[in-house]
Amino acid sequence: MTIHAFSHIALRVTRLDRSLPFYRDGLGFREVSRIDVEGGPTALMLDAPKARLSAIFLEREGTTLELQQLSLPDGRELVMPEVGLGWSHIGVRVDDAEKVAGVLCALGGRIIESSRYQHPELDSHVLFVSDPDGARVELIQLPGDPEQIVGKPSAP
Repeated sequence: MTIHAFSHIALRVTRLDRSLPFYRDGLGFREVSRIDVEGGPTALMLDAPKARLSAIFLEREGTTLELQQLSLPDGRELVMPEVGLGWSHIGVRVDDAEKVAGVLCALGGRIIESSRYQHPELDSHVLFVSDPDGARVELIQLPGDPEQIVGKPSAP
């Protein structure tokens, strides 16, 4: 068995037109493709063969994020609570967490005030912002190489 490559992270949203500016203009993802299909694998998995999946694929630094909206033929949102299982957040390294949070709030986000955290020894500042549908984005302001994953490296 061969696993060729990581493909994408999918995030279900209620309105693509509202979520796209948040991720594109606020977090710097660029749009790479779109799909709009009826009865695809997600619809079949949910036993809703007439459901429509509309999705926008965004990319940033090698990570692909799929914003997806599911709807029924009459236009109602397809309720799919099991999609929320396991979802936590997207983490983004930034140089000014407050400034980025302000931009994201202007694009429909909301600062989760209880998430504010500063670690004086690490000179770090972290806070979470929810997107227009409530999905969480962690803003990590930390000196050093922004490509470095936060935490201690794992043993080989």
